[in-house]
Amino acid sequence: MKHHKIISTIVVAGLMNISCNQLNAQQSRVDSVIHVLNTCVINEKLDSTRFGAALQLLSNTTLTDSQVQQIETAARQFKKYEKDSWTFTINVRIFGALVKTDAQRAITYGKYQVEKFDKMNSTAASTFRARFLEILRLPFRNTSRLEEGFEYYTQKLSDYKSRNDSSGIAQCYFALAGFYRVSGIIDLAIYNMKKSCSYIDTLKNKIT
Repeated sequence: MKHHKIISTIVVAGLMNISCNQLNAQQSRVDSVIHVLNTCVINEKLDSTRFGAALQLLSNTTLTDSQVQQIETAARQFKKYEKDSWTFTINVRIFGALVKTDAQRAITYGKYQVEKFDKMNSTAASTFRARFLEILRLPFRNTSRLEEGFEYYTQKLSDYKSRNDSSGIAQCYFALAGFYRVSGIIDLAIYNMKKSCSYIDTLKNKIT
């Protein structure tokens, strides 16, 4: 009996050591991302190559909520250089990293970002909101929260229709088309996809 307890203690200690090493490696990677972001500005000029390196590191990093906040704090520095798009790009990469590792947290983060961009009135905000709406459908679709995804995008569709927001409408119809497809309701999938395409065409006509 005593022998078994010793073995159990050794196993637990070993597992704890592995867990600590993983956490340390994870934080080390986050520290590297932050360091690169902090060195992207040289003599008041932004270094896009270093920024790209930070994005690459971030794409393959597992993140805790605290680490997400650390990276977002580092990314806010670009606003004073009128590079909101760089800050928003970091938000997208954080979202992508969460989608890979924790779908539930990804949904929470994605919905928060959509609401944030909904309150902004700029071309950059509209562009990045569309990106979040496009990606957010994936964790809904690939988890047990598909029904919630239907509800979320149906409500957003109604919101964007009331604002005559063609971009938002197109993204919502696109997401709903995918949801209906994986649910096996092909006629509604086709209907929503056609509606999405019609609003995309409307956007193209506005641009031209």
